[in-house]
Amino acid sequence: MKRSDCPRGFSAATAGVRVMARIGLSLWAGLVLATAICAPARVRAAAAAPIDQVNEFRQVAFGAAPPAGMKLLERDGDLKFYGRAGDRLRFGKARLSQVIYGFYKDQFFVAILKTADQRDSRALLDEFNDRYGTPSRANSQDQRFAWAGTVNSASFSEDPTTHTAKGAVLNNAIEIAHDTAAAAQ
Repeated sequence: MKRSDCPRGFSAATAGVRVMARIGLSLWAGLVLATAICAPARVRAAAAAPIDQVNEFRQVAFGAAPPAGMKLLERDGDLKFYGRAGDRLRFGKARLSQVIYGFYKDQFFVAILKTADQRDSRALLDEFNDRYGTPSRANSQDQRFAWAGTVNSASFSEDPTTHTAKGAVLNNAIEIAHDTAAAAQ
């Protein structure tokens, strides 16, 4: 993906969702991955961004293979999304409806956290702010936020109608490898 392929204000990862749709990624996986990798282009990476201190999620290190006990939820080529039975459905004060672990070529690259209501969506956003610092917004009208680092990134988006939300923490290098491979297809 090239930045010129993106709608104004969004990164190359956003345009990568269109490529994934062309290669047959399901709507569910496409929406989940879009939430994970879509970040405003004007977000500037900081050398010591708090998000760069993250190297794992729930004892699954970025770059690691899927651990035993995970259940495959969806697969599309080199992308696999897993859930884990007995996973703690809390992130700070936010209650989660689901935690999804994304792997590209069997390397963990994204944790996706979903909420079911407005109270927990706001609690998830507060937790991201506490952990990763001040986010940027795509525009003042929406509920989409991004935290950019040189190693990792995070995103949050809340549906304005249902007030459900998706938050994601991802490894930039593996996401870029995926986008590069998707763009070449």
